[in-house]
Parts: sequence; structure tokens; C-alpha cells
Amino acid sequence: MKERSVSGLAGLIALASTALIGQAAAKVVLYPGPPGITQASDRQVTADGQAVFVYEAPVNFNRVFSLTPTLATTPVSYFDFSGSVTVTVTAPGVAITTAVIRPLSYGVQPTISGDKLTFTLTKPGHLTLELNNLPNRALHLFADSIEANPAHNGDANVRYFGPGVHDAGEMNLGTGQTIYIAGGAMVYGAIRGGSINNATVRGRGILNGGKIPRDKGWQNLINVHSGSSNINLNGIILFDSPTWNINTRQTTGMHINDVKIIGARPNSDGMDFVGCQNSTVDRCFVRAWDDCLCVKTDNTGNSNGIAFQGCTIWTDLAQSMEIGYETRSDVISNITFKNIDVIHAFHKPVMSIHVGDRATISDIHYEDIRVEDARLNNVQEDNLLIDIWIGTGVWTQDAERGKVNNVTFKNINMTGGRTLRNRISGFDGSHRVTGVTIENLTILGKPIKSLADGNFITVNADAPTFLYNITGVLARWMGRGHGEASLIPMREGLNGGITFRHSGAGADAKASLTWNAAGRASSPIPGR
Repeated sequence: MKERSVSGLAGLIALASTALIGQAAAKVVLYPGPPGITQASDRQVTADGQAVFVYEAPVNFNRVFSLTPTLATTPVSYFDFSGSVTVTVTAPGVAITTAVIRPLSYGVQPTISGDKLTFTLTKPGHLTLELNNLPNRALHLFADSIEANPAHNGDANVRYFGPGVHDAGEMNLGTGQTIYIAGGAMVYGAIRGGSINNATVRGRGILNGGKIPRDKGWQNLINVHSGSSNINLNGIILFDSPTWNINTRQTTGMHINDVKIIGARPNSDGMDFVGCQNSTVDRCFVRAWDDCLCVKTDNTGNSNGIAFQGCTIWTDLAQSMEIGYETRSDVISNITFKNIDVIHAFHKPVMSIHVGDRATISDIHYEDIRVEDARLNNVQEDNLLIDIWIGTGVWTQDAERGKVNNVTFKNINMTGGRTLRNRISGFDGSHRVTGVTIENLTILGKPIKSLADGNFITVNADAPTFLYNITGVLARWMGRGHGEASLIPMREGLNGGITFRHSGAGADAKASLTWNAAGRASSPIPGR
């Protein structure tokens, strides 16, 4: 389709003036709303007293899969800043009694006055504001750092979309090329790139899949595939993908930073890495009506060395951090989910490994995961915080089942929602789950130090190793002059204890300790 811009001179002037003012003061950079795009009427936002445009993005509150769901909308706003900025949000006519700003780990506390709330930001972040304990009409506010080295129209090897509305259709991303979507731009279309390298999609504007029909086929908003390498996605916002938002297949070195995703239609996964290597996802926001962060293989080769970190997730349907179900390769290994805030999980397991095919899944690491609201379906197969499962299902194609080994869950804290179960389930005696370690897992304020504590189901699996609060104990113990120490975890069947080996005073020694009900050491440690 031919590109069509309806930005108009007024929009360009407005963008230029606000951007120059913001950059000169190194304070706030605002982007005007594109002409013809309707602004939300029930949420108003200012940054340091300047009005910020508020978009309406499609969302889906249905918890049952349908190809023709009824969609709602939610307000979305964005700006850039440095230093600190004071933000005011007004909900005209609403008596605000409570307000929560997520993720809670940001520690942002608003001041409420009538239909307004005010707060100060001192660092960039992807925030969600909920009024009166209602997730409906939550405001997603993307306050990013000021963009370094923005592209300009006419730059070499850059396909540039300036402020305004563009009907771009299907865009091909080529080797060495940049697609740049400027702040204030709304680009209707999709991006494709196969067998390419050293390519970039970046900017501050919005890529919108709303004009691509769901019945056209399995259409992804961004699709990078077929041996591509060194691809960077940075800073843009994705609305209304017809299916998966970002699909990267057989790609080495896919790096996604500060991308914000809001999906509503069926199968609108956030990000799917399918047969990929050595890739990173950093500081992204994903709200999806299917899996949010996902690793798969589909006869595309092994997946290895993929790290998700510093992200915020809202899962309306399906899993939040998923490996599987499609595992049609020999190996999926070295996958890390670290420093993740799950602000809502409404449907299925939060941390999950689902082996539906032949792959051996190994060296998987979940660490520093904060789950603020895990409501999930009240259905046995869905009501799980941790789910490791080997079996056959609707996506299964291989005749052979896989295995799972060496999985770590460390510093996992679920603070809101309802009581959940956990599952570690192999397929049979030859296709088992082994080597699971659970360190510092807390569910609704309760430290989980045994299978019973966490309501674990285990089938064709070794019992996991449970560790709790060992770091401080080890540090205090070593501080008493015991020298180097290594930690050997003991099985849950041995009261959830740990064994220290240490060298000191010219002789090797051992010490064991177990935990009492209060989570304190109940047996002596030499030198205490």
C-alpha cells in the first residue's frame, strides 16, 4: 500500500516546538497526537504542567478463547524525560478513593485530591495506574528516557515515518536498513525481514496492526526469520497485532529494548523466540492476550542463550513466562527470566515449562520475579504459579517425549491474588523432571520450604531442592572466620536443610543446619 501521511503542518510545528523545548531543558519531550486519532476523554495527563496526548488501545478482558472476542479499550500515554518530572492524572468526574501505581517495585506513591492524582518520577519506567481497585480503564504510562540520536527524514538507509498517520501496509526490513517511527507517528502496517542482518526498527511512535484482519491468516506484527542476525528493536510501541506481536524464528542476536506491547486479539503473544540463539529482551512492557514472553522450537533448530530481564508483564490470557508447548528440537537451554514484575496474571501459569515434543529442556533460570496479582482461572490445569510438565497436547507433533533438568527458581515473591498450586510432572519413568531448585519462594507472605508448603504436585519427577534465606546465614557464618565455603543443598526429604562444607583452622569440617517453623536455623553451626 502507498504511504499516506495526514500529519499536517500544525502537528509538525507542535512536535518541533515541544521536542526542542524538552531537549534544551533536558527535562520533558512531548509528542503530539496524530490528527484524526481520537483522544481518551476520561483520562487526562500532564507532565510538568504540559498536556500529554492519551491514546485508546484495544484490550481484551475475556478469559475464554474466541476468534471473535468483544474488545474494550484502555488509555495509553507516553513521553520522554530526564531528571525528574511531576505527573498529574485527572479522571473527570471520578471520586478517586484509592490509586495504585504498578509495578509496586518502583515505589511510586501518588497524592490523591478529588479526581486527580499526582506523583513524581525520577527515573524512566513503564507504569500502570489503576483507580479504585479496578483494572478496567487502567492507564498505561510509558515514561522513557530522552531518545539518543533520533533519525531524520532523508538519512541513508532509513525508512522514516514522521509525526502523523501512515498507511504503510506490509514493510520489508532489509539488511543494514532502519525503519524509524518517530514520536507522534501512528503507522498502520506490519514489518517482515528474512535472511537479513544488522537491521533496526526504532523510534518512539506506534506500529498498529489494527487494519490487518485476523482472518487473513497467521499474521504477526513484526516477523524476523530464516537465519537473520543482529537485529535490534528499540523504543517503539505496538498496538493491536492480529496474532503474535513479535515473532522471531531462526535468528541469532535479536535484541529488543524498551519496546511496549498491548495486544487484544486472539493469539496476540507478546514475544516468541522460535529456534533462536544468543538474544536479549530488556526493559520491555508486555500486555498480551496469550503468552507474554515465550521460547519455542518448531523444527527450526535449537533455542539457546535467551535472556529476558527488567520487564513488566500483564497477562490477560495464557502464560506469562513460557517455554513451550512447541518443543520440536533436540535442545532448549540457557534461558533466563530475571527481574520481572508480573502486575496481573488472569488466566494460566505464571512460570511454565511445557514440553509437548522431543526437546530436552535444561539450564532454565527464573530469578527475582515479583508477582503482584495472580488470580488465574479456577481450573485445575490453569491454577498454577509454577508449572513444569511433559506430555502430549493439541500442539504435539513429535512421537518422542522430552525431558527437563536443571531448573532454578530463586527469589520468587507472589504478593497478591489467591492461593495457587504448583506442579512438577514428567511423562513417564524415562522422561522425567530432574534437578529443580527452589530458593526463597514466598506465596502470599508464606515462605515455601517443602512440597506441602507450596501445595506441589509431583509425578515422574525428583523432589525439588528447597532453600530459604540461606545467603544471610552463610555470610554471617563465613564472617566468623571460617574462610572459603561452598554450599551443598539437601533434599526436601531432609527437612529442607542445607549442608555447609568449609575449611578453617587447618582442617576440613562439615556443618549442617535445618530450618524451624519460623525460618531460623534450628541446629548449631560450628563457631556460632
